[in-house]
Formats: sequence, C-alpha cells, structure tokens
Amino acid sequence: MRKYVHILSLLLSILFVLTGYSQNLYVPPGATITLTNDARIHAEGDIQNNGIIAGSQGSGLETGQDLNNAGIIGLAEDSEILITGNGVNDNSLTSAGTVYLGGDWTNNSVSNFVDATLFFNGSGAQQFNDNAMLVTGITVAGIGPVTLNSPEIIVSESLDLQSGILRSVVDRTLILDDADATGGSETSYYDGSLVSRGTGFRYFPVGNNGHFGPVEFDNIEGVNTELAVNHIWTNPTDPIPNSDLIGVSSYGLWLVELLSGSYDGSRLFLDFMDEDLENFTISNEVNATNDSPVIAYADSAGGEFGTLGVASLENTDSISYGRILSDSLLLFSDTSNIRYFALALAPQVPDAGVAYFPEAFSPNASDPLNQSFRFFGARVSSEDFSMRVYNRKRILVYETTDLAEATQIGWDGTNRRTGNEEPSGVYFYQITYKLEPVGVDPETVQTTVKQDKIFLIR
Repeated sequence: MRKYVHILSLLLSILFVLTGYSQNLYVPPGATITLTNDARIHAEGDIQNNGIIAGSQGSGLETGQDLNNAGIIGLAEDSEILITGNGVNDNSLTSAGTVYLGGDWTNNSVSNFVDATLFFNGSGAQQFNDNAMLVTGITVAGIGPVTLNSPEIIVSESLDLQSGILRSVVDRTLILDDADATGGSETSYYDGSLVSRGTGFRYFPVGNNGHFGPVEFDNIEGVNTELAVNHIWTNPTDPIPNSDLIGVSSYGLWLVELLSGSYDGSRLFLDFMDEDLENFTISNEVNATNDSPVIAYADSAGGEFGTLGVASLENTDSISYGRILSDSLLLFSDTSNIRYFALALAPQVPDAGVAYFPEAFSPNASDPLNQSFRFFGARVSSEDFSMRVYNRKRILVYETTDLAEATQIGWDGTNRRTGNEEPSGVYFYQITYKLEPVGVDPETVQTTVKQDKIFLIR
C-alpha cells in the first residue's frame, strides 16, 4: 500500500515529515528528503526543491500545481512524478518510472528520462522544452496539442497516442528506435515527419490538418534501416495517373524518405474512404466493369503515379471504405531516396476483356450511374460497335454506334425520334461489340451480338 507524505509550507534543513493536508513544499539547499519503497510526497500547491529528493522503487512525487527544481531529484524504477501544472528543471532531475505532465515542461540543465515514460495528460496545449534525450516511451492522453521543442527525442520502447495531437517544432525530432507505435485516431496522431529505425513491421500513426492517415509497412527488409514518413492531407499539385490508373486522389499524400541504412522494400497498408477516391482533378477515361482502390507511387507530388496494385482489401465493402495491402513492394529509385504515395483508383480488367449489361435503370435514381441504360465493358473495340433499344412495339427508340456515348451517356428513356419520354416498362436491346483480349490477334476475335431486355422505372 502506498504511503502519502503531505508537507506544509515549511523551511526544511533536515529530513522532515509531517502528515496532513498541505499547500506548498519548499526544500532548501542542504536538506534531503528520502522516500522509501512506495512512499510518496504530495503537495496540493507548488513544489520548490533546492535540496535533494531521493526516492526508492515505487516512490512518488506529486504536485497539484507547479514543480520547480533547482536542486537534485532522483527517483528509482516504477516511480511516478505527477505535475498538474508546469515543470521547470534548473539543475538535475532523473526518473526511472512515469512522468505525468499536465502543463508545460522546461529543462534548463540536466534531465534524465532514459528509463522513463513521458505521459502528457494536460487539459490544453502543452509545450515540452528540453535538450536532445532518450526516453523509454511517450504517451499522449490529454486535450493537446503537445509540441516537442527539442532537437531530438529518441524513444526506445513505445509511442502510444490515445488523445491529443503530437507535433514537433523541428522536423524529424521524434525517432522510434526499434520502438512500437500504437493508437492513433482523427483526434490523436503525430503531425510531422515521424522517423522509425529498424526492420520488420512498422506502424506510422501520422496525420495532418485534422485527418488521420496511418501507414503500415508490412515487412521492411534491409540493414540499419531508418525511414521518415510524413502525411500531407492535400496534395499541393495535381497528381497525374499513368495509363494503368483511372485517377489519383488529391486528398491524402504521403512522403517517405530513406535517411540511412539499406532498404530492400516492403508492401504497404493504407486505409481509405470513398471521399479519398472521388472527383479526380486529372482522370483517364477507362472502360471497366469494376474499379478497385489501389496504392500509387511517384517520385514527386505532382509527378506521374504508377500503381503498386492491391493484394487484398480488408474490413471493406471494396468500394467506399477499407484497408488496402499493396501487391508490389514500395521501392526507391536508383537516383532518389524519396517516394510519394497516394490512394488511387484502378480498373480491374481481365486479360480476356469483359462486358456487363444492366437489367434496369431509372432517370430518377439518386446515383447518376443508374439514371440511364449504359453499356459497361473493358477491352472493347470501338470498331463495329452498335447499341439499339426498342419498345414493346418493336419500334427503335434509341441508337448509337459511338462506344464512348454508350458507356458514358447511354439511353435516358427518351424516344430519339419523337423527343418524348418513354413510359415505365420492358424494353429490348441489341448490342453488337467485339472484345480485344490481351495477346490475341484482333482479327481472330469474333463479334458478339447481345439481345435481351431492360426495365425502365419512372
């Protein structure tokens, strides 16, 4: 059972312990407070230490307001330092447990958190001002944001993002040295270039501008690999899709850079939503029955993006949300250690080609794709194509020989001869087309004539 030692506002010249509720604790120069196992000091107000506070395993130091250390504080493993307000260190502070920070932290001398976890749980914005340091872990569980103002912070075991945004003043300040990252959400992520050292599975809980864009490297292979990953919510330029892609999203861009060591590649996991794959600034007109979200890559933000493909879709309806695992490895080119990647949309087209024929449509449908009767196909020749629609009296009401019109516009239910709307009911169509299979001489492919019925619903 922990023992709480409450100290009143007293001038101490020797070890002094007084139980009861207290406001402030002042430890003068030359005074020493020693905490045995699991013992704690609790001050309702400030703690001003000009002497020595030494704690054994499981000991604790808690202040209801600010901690100002001009002396020496040293707490052993499994200890706790709880600072509700701000903390300032002007001499020497060492902790081998958990340091809870509710306000700002400023170190003007020597602080040693090599065996400590920094736990940010403030009710507002927090500043962490310190020298380059090594810590065991960082947990963010407050309102945030938490700003790291340090030339370098190396985390040896864990980064846990529960609530609140974590960011740095200096780029690439936060380094995960073979440490695990967990958590992350739309309200809690690392905003900046997050550095990770090591191989195998690596998780980057990065985000930007209120958007969470986590990246997972499935299995990094290499030696002494050090990667930096940054998420940029809006691409500052218009990404260009190559011929294998329908379009590349301008919402969601990631920058990955190889800082040191060797990197032999890894497949990527990315989450996607339907808004990521809508309204492409630049798009290719690709005739495809089915589309699939994929991960695309380029050498620059506005460069031409190629596809890494998709090996699997998880937690998904395959259209509007899910998690993509790329089919190919993300690799760097021979001339650059930088890659950009983004979400994209690619046609899923079999080599033999494919044609799809709807069974019904309605001009009043909420989805524009269902407002007209269109032909859907991939690897279809534009030569010798025709599409005709007849009413129940076998009178021609629509006809086109333009493949682009048939796939993009189609028949909207209007009689082409009279200009009048046709009534609800059954109509008959005849579509003549020829596929263009990959690796097959087009001259040897037979023309197909498809005859069937379509339902018009008003």
